[in-house]
Amino acid sequence: MDRLPLSFLLFLCSIYSAKELSSQTADAALDTVIADELKEQFGEDFLSDDELNELLGDDFTDEVLEDPNWDMDLKLRSGLGYGDNVLFGAFEQVASSYFIGSLDGLVYRLPNDGEANAYLYVYAEHLEYFEDVDAGRLYITQGQTTRQVDQLRTVGLSATHIFYDQVFDASADLDSLDTFGVSAHQMEAVPHLEVFLKNGIQLKLEAILGTTRYDDSYEDSDNIGGRLTLRKPIKPGVMLEAILFHDDRSFLEKLPRDSDGYSMDGTLRYRIDEAFLRWRKQGPAQEDWRLSSQVRFMRQKDNGAGYYDYDRLRLTQSVSRVFNKWEAGLILSFTRHDYPVRKADFNGSETLWRENWEVMLDFKRPLGEATSFFLDGQREHNRSNSLENVYDAYRVSAGIEWEI
Repeated sequence: MDRLPLSFLLFLCSIYSAKELSSQTADAALDTVIADELKEQFGEDFLSDDELNELLGDDFTDEVLEDPNWDMDLKLRSGLGYGDNVLFGAFEQVASSYFIGSLDGLVYRLPNDGEANAYLYVYAEHLEYFEDVDAGRLYITQGQTTRQVDQLRTVGLSATHIFYDQVFDASADLDSLDTFGVSAHQMEAVPHLEVFLKNGIQLKLEAILGTTRYDDSYEDSDNIGGRLTLRKPIKPGVMLEAILFHDDRSFLEKLPRDSDGYSMDGTLRYRIDEAFLRWRKQGPAQEDWRLSSQVRFMRQKDNGAGYYDYDRLRLTQSVSRVFNKWEAGLILSFTRHDYPVRKADFNGSETLWRENWEVMLDFKRPLGEATSFFLDGQREHNRSNSLENVYDAYRVSAGIEWEI
């Protein structure tokens, strides 16, 4: 993993506010936030077998393997934060302090040879704003079990449920400077087969079955797809990973649109294809640098006149290290969206484009045997040829973490 997932989720509160909602459907924004931001840090499954062993450490793994019973790792966080544009709005910008509380738990079992490996991961987060902004909630539950068929093949099944409730700026798409809420349940089942080839190469095939349900059923959708992952160790501590992803999403009620944005007959469908390449480097010692470089390209096509079509390029560089008792991480990212049909202005001829620059910093320092101080920050800069997508925002939060 690029970084321990239990520390990565600490700054997820800044990400999950779905800043891209102003120019995408609510469903696309939810996918962008959860499927992209979460998975690009964890890998395509939150914790693969290798990553779970890496998280727990060799000494701990050896100890557990002597008596492979279930065990648990639980962390609690609470703190205060401030954001100058908590709704990520272009026209209606609301600044507010907020309280953040989260629970981060992992229940796991590392087996003997021939037995199934399993874990259950739970994350819950609550943001309570001091200004007149509704609270934000995020709950994630994922379970996975894998079994080794033979020395070269492993099969497994993972299931994920995500509940999401957040308020956004509506001024980008509506005539009034107002806000609206999005509440959704996203569920996904992913059976997989992993094959270990020569020279340490790993090939993983996944089938994806999913559904998303909103309070407003107009946005409800089902999806089916697949993912092919190829991992190759370059040298000790260095891994190269290539992924191809395909997804077909069908909306139950939502209508397609023509090139001017007017509704058409039928129901909307998306075809999503994505390819990305990731390079990771991590030394054997805890104090060594952890580096990750990633490039991703995604293309979405609808079944209408192309109003929802877009290409997305994303570049991400992350680095983390432990020094002088401080654990520090930095993520830099650039994202570019190009819409081949959708216009930047209703009466104009130029097609829409959007760019986003983002910087995230997080620090953690132990205060005692089971407590730590954390400090997280995020700054983003958004530009476009449409004013509804032009805004800046920053957040900072600090507090205490308890390990149980």
